[in-house]
This record gives sequence, structure tokens and C-alpha cells, in this order.
Amino acid sequence: MVAEPPRSFSVLEGPFGYDSSFWWDTVPNVTFTLLLVALVVNWASPRRGLLLLSLGIFIVTGLTAVFVLDPIHAEVIAGGFSDTFDPALRDRARIWYRVDWMVCGLTALSGIV
Repeated sequence: MVAEPPRSFSVLEGPFGYDSSFWWDTVPNVTFTLLLVALVVNWASPRRGLLLLSLGIFIVTGLTAVFVLDPIHAEVIAGGFSDTFDPALRDRARIWYRVDWMVCGLTALSGIV
């Protein structure tokens, strides 16, 4: 998607365009709920510290996604598909790509903890 924007945005358009909103509306909420349940169930155990750390990392990751990743993503795809190439848009899309991988890494770290 970041190869030659907006030309490479064709994956987002049309009747079979990629839409990850269902995943983003469901999975983080379920994960957060499960972390809270695990924290309540294990409150009196030594695992409490690890669960608090994991929950903290998960919350920081979610805030990064909402306040950094989402606005960049919205800005990058705002123009939609066009059969042109915009180097400035590619640079912005690359920033989004790097932040997205950082969020993925933090999410994995939260799970590992």
C-alpha cells in the first residue's frame, strides 16, 4: 500500500476493498476485557505486577494507535485512489507504516509480558 500512493490504494477501493474496521472494533475491546478479567482473577497472586505491566503496555499501544496512527492513516488515504504517484504522500505513508509496525511490536510485547 505504501509503494506508490495513491496508485497503490486500489486495494482499499471497489466492492472488494480491504476494510479492517470490524477487526479494530472487536479485537482490542475483547483483549482489554480479558486483560481486566485476568487482573481481577490474579489480583492476590505474584502475577499481578506482570498483568499490570501488560495492561499498561496495551493501553499505551491503544492510545498510540488512536492519536498517532489513525490520523496519519486518515490523512494518507483521504484522497483515495488515483492513477498518479505522489512522492510526498509516499513519505507520509512510510511514516504510517513504521508507526504501524511499532504498534504491532508493542502489542506483541504486551502479550509476551
